[in-house]
Amino acid sequence: MNSGFLNDNSYWRMTPSYDDFLNTSNNSSSSNGMNFQTTNPIPTNTGTYAQNVLQKNIGISGYFFVSFPDSVDWRDKIFYGVLTEAGDDYILVYNEDNREYYLIWSIYLNYASFEQKPAVK
Repeated sequence: MNSGFLNDNSYWRMTPSYDDFLNTSNNSSSSNGMNFQTTNPIPTNTGTYAQNVLQKNIGISGYFFVSFPDSVDWRDKIFYGVLTEAGDDYILVYNEDNREYYLIWSIYLNYASFEQKPAVK
């Protein structure tokens, strides 16, 4: 019978183990000489640029243009009101005319138009 690479123990000895990734004694190498990056490559600033701009403009009135691609009746919709909150994945808009709050998921937000110059920095 042919002893393919699955039966060859040298292959499995070369494959890094879970412990190789967790080795914190030296951040750039493991105990067997294999080099692994163990630092976190994900940036610490988890907010998006749009979210940051929206959070800086809380309290400003504007129009919020959204699209719901799976809806027949609400395909494209415009919400008007005061931006009251901007979270990681939503915005909350208050319409003073009819005293309604609109919770809008950010994924559906196309763009916003404000009645005054928005703060962007």
